[in-house]
Amino acid sequence: MPDYQTVIIDEAHKLMDAANQMYGTTINEHEVNHLMKKISPTHSKNKSQKALKNLTSEVMAFNQMFFDVLTEQIPEKAFSDDTEKFPTTITSRTMTLLKKLVFTIHEISKKMSCSERQFQIDLKTVLDGLRVFLLETNIYWMENPKAKGQRMLASIPKVISKELGDDLWTVKRSMILTSGTLAVDGDFRYIKHQLGMNPISDWKINELTKSSPFHFKENCMLYIPKKMPFPNVDDEAYIQMMGDEISRLIDASNGHALVLFTSYKPLRLIFQHIKEEHPNRQLIAMNRGRNTAIDEFKESQNAVLFATGSMWEGVNIPGDVLSHLIIVKLPFPIPDPISDYEKSLYPDMNEYLKSVLIPKMLIKLRQGVGRLIRSETDTGVISILDVRASDNGRYHQEVIHALPECRRAENFEDIRDFLNDKKEKNYYE
Repeated sequence: MPDYQTVIIDEAHKLMDAANQMYGTTINEHEVNHLMKKISPTHSKNKSQKALKNLTSEVMAFNQMFFDVLTEQIPEKAFSDDTEKFPTTITSRTMTLLKKLVFTIHEISKKMSCSERQFQIDLKTVLDGLRVFLLETNIYWMENPKAKGQRMLASIPKVISKELGDDLWTVKRSMILTSGTLAVDGDFRYIKHQLGMNPISDWKINELTKSSPFHFKENCMLYIPKKMPFPNVDDEAYIQMMGDEISRLIDASNGHALVLFTSYKPLRLIFQHIKEEHPNRQLIAMNRGRNTAIDEFKESQNAVLFATGSMWEGVNIPGDVLSHLIIVKLPFPIPDPISDYEKSLYPDMNEYLKSVLIPKMLIKLRQGVGRLIRSETDTGVISILDVRASDNGRYHQEVIHALPECRRAENFEDIRDFLNDKKEKNYYE
């Protein structure tokens, strides 16, 4: 970067995700094979060409065996629709294959001539990546384990927050971190811990929170039902009751709704249930890789969009098209090898829950809630259907403090009356 006085990092709640990518290492099964195919000589007329062809074939064979063994090490229970980081184990057999890969690729690099410099650079990149997995200082996992040929082994350092802290906060320049969701109830402790800022003296850090400029108390209503089943996607009764509740909420707002899920399985099951109940209503399901769903919803009059993933943040749908945000479940993070390691650093589950899981959930919840009121004239309803957020629920106080102050709805009629009062006459047509 050119010389600068101050850095402003916007959307700083995503800084840790960016750090995971920057400090992380990945080995892609396809990329290794593709490189070997490029290096492998077309003809094997002389001794050196034959030797090189044999070595590249060996690497491709070791590469497949390496990823096959890694896939075998994944526990069966880890395979679910929403898992992206699959836990695997570097066993002695895996380590042997890894060392064979490193040795053989190193032999290939020795045979490269000066004119094949680009291959040398590519081989060094692969070797550096593979050698990372010989270390025990990293957290590692697999991605796409069932997509043979496209499987990937990934890792990040266990001390990533320290590395990030050393690299960012030790420079003698001003840094400004901004985001709508950095603090938890006005407290920055969670994000400072995540970003490796704990060693910095308090007098060097200025903290500031600002309330929303929008009039939530006037323009927004919050509905949290008192009696809902505990979230369990494998329980048919839960899916049935959740489907019935969402159906009634959709009717109360005449569509105009975004139903936000934390995973794809309940989205599919509940979408199917509601589709049968509302055959004449425009219902849109956002599936993996379906990019047209948001545009389709924006262009509709009073459709209902069922979504997860990227819809929790960064999507702007102003106006009456989205007037009812329905959050099915509190967005606690899905466990993965990174969170498993993180959990091991705390003395017990309660401490981990209080220090990490609840703050993460509340930040994501606020991001989701931020989809509804996008301007000073927007009006709408937030419905949270997780029993743990209800008046007697475990996380009720935390949820209420994390959200802007809104009037409360006791029933569906309150929702209908509120929207009747706030919307134009044709809203319910």
